[in-house]
Amino acid sequence: MYDREIKMTVSIDKFWIEGVLTEAFPRFLEAGGADLDKNGKIEGREVFGDLDGDGTVGDPDDYKKYLAQNRAPLSTAVPFFKYGERLVVENRVHRALYLLSDIHSGTDMASAYTFIADLVEAVGKGIGEEKGSAIGEAHFYYTVMRRAGIVFMDQEDSSLVANIKERRLDCDTSSFVAMAIGDERGVELRGVRSLRHFFLRGRDEEGAAFNIDFGKLKTDTDYRVEPELVEKKIYLATLDDRQLETNFLTNRGAVLKKLGRDEEALAAYDKAIAIDPNYAYAHNNRGNVLEKLGRDQEALASFDKALAIDLNEAFAHYNRGVVLCKLGRYEEALASFDKVIAIDPNYADAHYNRGAVLKKLGRDEEALASYDRAIAIDPNHAFAHNNRVRVLFKLGRYKEALKAFARASQLKLGL
Repeated sequence: MYDREIKMTVSIDKFWIEGVLTEAFPRFLEAGGADLDKNGKIEGREVFGDLDGDGTVGDPDDYKKYLAQNRAPLSTAVPFFKYGERLVVENRVHRALYLLSDIHSGTDMASAYTFIADLVEAVGKGIGEEKGSAIGEAHFYYTVMRRAGIVFMDQEDSSLVANIKERRLDCDTSSFVAMAIGDERGVELRGVRSLRHFFLRGRDEEGAAFNIDFGKLKTDTDYRVEPELVEKKIYLATLDDRQLETNFLTNRGAVLKKLGRDEEALAAYDKAIAIDPNYAYAHNNRGNVLEKLGRDQEALASFDKALAIDLNEAFAHYNRGVVLCKLGRYEEALASFDKVIAIDPNYADAHYNRGAVLKKLGRDEEALASYDRAIAIDPNHAFAHNNRVRVLFKLGRYKEALKAFARASQLKLGL
């Protein structure tokens, strides 16, 4: 028996099967395989080598073949292989879950795998074991998810495993699950990025492409993306498996950042960017981690890189403004917050931070207007209420300040 609560060690540079095997059997490569039947010898199917016959030892196809031909004994010996034994070796969700296996307990990993495998069975019972039309299949995957209690939500940067446990899936994680079901049923669904969004693309029986987004059919024109960015394949391009890896890595990075494992999060973003240098979201998230680590100049460079790819990346403008403010470059920070607001006029934090910068510059009336706008968008914006009180007192508008203080006190602010 094994302790299902022990987390794995993950190597983001290894193919998932290689990572699992070399952790379970540290001498796997040196020994040329593993003695799975424990007879003191590595022989027959236990021997690892150029299993796909392409002249190279240790490529992903070699590992896939090794796992496929030793599925039963490896599932007995290695917990992670046991969790995923109901899914085919080629299923792409294995990689996504492997990258989260040093974050979640064995119990939660096993539950995530079980949930996905149960969905596959539910699809088979609902529309038959034989593959149906690609569009019908893809649509039904989301129907089955809803029937299983899944609630779909906006992007949240949460772990796939945690989302499954909570029965709440965002655009990324719901797409990963639908993709996993498709891989089991022979329906190829590929990832597609839009601005701050992720969905799937497939092909119907005539070869025509279709988009499926939270179970709804969409056309490319449904997404507000600059034509130039489509032309450059920044957005609305069908991702290959290497590019899909960057989404798995950024999912890992976002979770690690929330857990305070910042150096590991940074490594995940670095790996994602090495694979796909034009992934603006990864550059932005990398900048957030660097800022948290106090490496402000490097963070600024990451935000600038994100904006060089997509000038309408509002979060990158916002985060750039925050770092510029920390560096005392207030006029530049103000320009960044103005750009955020031009893209998204209802970004309350941008209005608040614009007010904070204006206050630093001594432009109190303008600062007050920005705080008022932040509060109009978010009436419970605690920091905006707090700073509004301070500015009103500074301007000598004491009656308004006292009234504002009363509201701030209701929000339990420390003034």
